[in-house]
Amino acid sequence: MYVSKRKLVRWMQHKGILKKTMKCGVCKLHMRLEKCRTADGLRWTCAKFHKKVKKSLRQNSIFYKSHSSLKKWMQFIYRFSQGLRLRQLDMISDGIAGSSVTLTRMAQFMRKVCITAHTRMKQRGMKMGGPGTFVVIDESKFT
Repeated sequence: MYVSKRKLVRWMQHKGILKKTMKCGVCKLHMRLEKCRTADGLRWTCAKFHKKVKKSLRQNSIFYKSHSSLKKWMQFIYRFSQGLRLRQLDMISDGIAGSSVTLTRMAQFMRKVCITAHTRMKQRGMKMGGPGTFVVIDESKFT
């Protein structure tokens, strides 16, 4: 299924995965998204005075230091969240990552995100699961 880069970004912004707005570090006015030649096809640019002020679309997101495209990240997160135990070779051949090192790093990162989310839920007195809900947690990852 083909989804345009802009449509994926808008969906991720709607879901709160990426920032909907960004402010210029110089004039503090709102920046706008413009096309560019990055993997994601968009970046933040000052909409008013500072055209040279540019920020990554991924600024202040969990994807900020990653070189993998957002599309590849979403494919990986989908498989990760579904618990699909696909071999790394299959994910490499599907184009999700270029190497097993990248896939290992992505999986480690997602585990950290899940552990952090679980810890925050516990601190707020929230519980996982409930009637009719099946939750699987690898308890060796929690202290």
